[in-house]
Amino acid sequence: MARPIEKTPIISGEDALRFKQSLFKSLTLSYPPEELERQKRELQEMKRFYQEFVAVTNETF
Repeated sequence: MARPIEKTPIISGEDALRFKQSLFKSLTLSYPPEELERQKRELQEMKRFYQEFVAVTNETF
């Protein structure tokens, strides 16, 4: 038999501050220029593959 789901605890004080700082840092992480360029090339390649897929399937997707 499954156990009941417990409520999410509310954090405060130093724990809350540390969590907020960690979350902000992870969301605003800056990448080196080489990584940004690699991601840009990868996105362009994915778009090209998608466009080819749409063309092959007679624009079904």
